[in-house]
Amino acid sequence: MNSRIVAVSGIYPTRAQPESGSFVAAMLRALGENGATVEMIAPQSLASLARGALRAAPARAGGDGWPVRRPPYLSVSSRLLPWGDTGARWSYRNFQGALRRGLARTDPRCDFVYAHFFGPGWAALDWCEQHRVGCVAVLGESTLDGYYNRVFGTGVFERNLPRFAGIVASSKENEAVCRAACPGLGDRLIHLPNAVDTGRFKPRDRAEARMRLGLPAGARIAAFCGHFIERKGPLRVMDAVRQTAGMQGVYLGQGSQRPEGPGVLHAGPVKHGDLPWWLAAADVFVLPSLAEGMSNAILEAMACGLPVVVSDRPFNRSFLDESCAYLVDPLDPAAIAAAFRQIEADPGQAALRAENARRRMQQFTLAARAAALLEFGRTMTARQYPARQGPPQ
Repeated sequence: MNSRIVAVSGIYPTRAQPESGSFVAAMLRALGENGATVEMIAPQSLASLARGALRAAPARAGGDGWPVRRPPYLSVSSRLLPWGDTGARWSYRNFQGALRRGLARTDPRCDFVYAHFFGPGWAALDWCEQHRVGCVAVLGESTLDGYYNRVFGTGVFERNLPRFAGIVASSKENEAVCRAACPGLGDRLIHLPNAVDTGRFKPRDRAEARMRLGLPAGARIAAFCGHFIERKGPLRVMDAVRQTAGMQGVYLGQGSQRPEGPGVLHAGPVKHGDLPWWLAAADVFVLPSLAEGMSNAILEAMACGLPVVVSDRPFNRSFLDESCAYLVDPLDPAAIAAAFRQIEADPGQAALRAENARRRMQQFTLAARAAALLEFGRTMTARQYPARQGPPQ
């Protein structure tokens, strides 16, 4: 069955930030491979435009051929305002206005709106209700009700959850938060784990990968992938790398906590299409996050056959254990370094855990997740608006 999907998101790859929202682009690609036509609306801050992330035009085609509309908006840094979360509230209101401008130019005859995260979905709800279009929110945030209620007012999260046609929780923790906030959601809320394209993220030859990327052939390399922020922990990884004799690091991302100095082979963003080669070049993947929904970066490393050193926290324990991962205290660089040394001392055990992780990834294929999302979105929209006009044939 052909479908037409309108996607809304606050993150989407740009030339300056090719890794930002790369999993959103991957999901749209998978939806297309399942027979859907897609249109993306991804408001872009004027600060990103000023950095040269995009051309001045508000819309342009996506790299995979679907239209991408990027209405600009003014973001306000919370560091410039002394009043708590005022900057976040102002930025969101401006984002909301930009997204509505983008939707105003969109044909409402679609199967449903796919919203990546609660904020963009909340911003789209008025347009969806006006045009009787179901909105399906995919919630993968590391924090949910606490953040939105703190920034936008008590009860905002609980009041708006029931307005969605359907809600997809990427983690068991987020599912539990949603059910506690709104016990009557029933089967309008499902848990659908994150997934990766295992055709792209797969084991590759390490020597070839290092040659392609200009990395030293004989080095021991740890790969970090994520925003350079405290919650993700790039500086804790850098500290652990420096505690491990012979270890060097590649840090894939960007942000204020940029790793620098001895042992840093690379620190910066990379194109998502190149990410499988960067992972293939590494001996180990490491991500000591303090909070996550369900990390795509970990799943991608697992699919590439890498040993993974990750946080021993409930958000990881929901899909990982010691048979397929090295679980450590994310706040302790010495514990991360000890895991590196354990991998070096017992390569057989490391290879076994990596293989177990790769096999576990067969549960998280992107094609299956896209098919499930399409079926869920169509079913929930038909239930919410049984008499609506469907997409154009």
